[in-house]
Amino acid sequence: MAIGVTALAVEATIPTTVTYTDATAAALAAAGVLALTIAYRRRHPPLGYAGAAMLLLAWVLILAANKVSQPQLYAIPVGLYLVTIGVLERRQGPRPFALYVESFGLTVLLLTSFIQSVDADTGLPYFLLLLAQGLLVVLWGAVRRVKIPFFMGIGTSVFNVAAQLIVLLVAARRASARGDPLLVAVLIVLTVGLALCLLAIVVERQRARLLAHAQEWRVALDTWD
Repeated sequence: MAIGVTALAVEATIPTTVTYTDATAAALAAAGVLALTIAYRRRHPPLGYAGAAMLLLAWVLILAANKVSQPQLYAIPVGLYLVTIGVLERRQGPRPFALYVESFGLTVLLLTSFIQSVDADTGLPYFLLLLAQGLLVVLWGAVRRVKIPFFMGIGTSVFNVAAQLIVLLVAARRASARGDPLLVAVLIVLTVGLALCLLAIVVERQRARLLAHAQEWRVALDTWD
């Protein structure tokens, strides 16, 4: 009876999603919780994925009904959902499809932050968020010995820093054309430039040791999935 009533509630509210969004979200949330409960009791992962998807859809509908336009509130649940499915499926055995799902979830998380970070006016918090996400993804791949997340995190961090340098230079040029003060932009550019110079010096002085470590990493990466 619980399954039947919940299914009827979902069927009755879906046609009126545009006008009664909250009702559809509530029905989907109830159906998702019920599906997750049944999946847990019967040890049925696909039904659990469906239940989580219904909860996620209910969350998206609630955000849309309240005209929430912050992309992170959409991207983070979707990305984590896909990553979770990928991880759980990989525990069942080597499945390439599971790795693709996990990688797509990470792409949703990282790409959303990257797009927001290149805004010259509001991008700084998302630049820092993307740095943190990139580091976490690198650690995530290293701990699990999986190549794709590991290199995704490294590549994202490199592109993130490079994009911010371009954004800062463009912002400085625009400010110069308007006659605005450039002190903050110049200080940021000089700081980043000094950090890169120091990094180059360290790399040069420790080149032999770094090459040895790189060889060790190459051998280790050959054993990763």
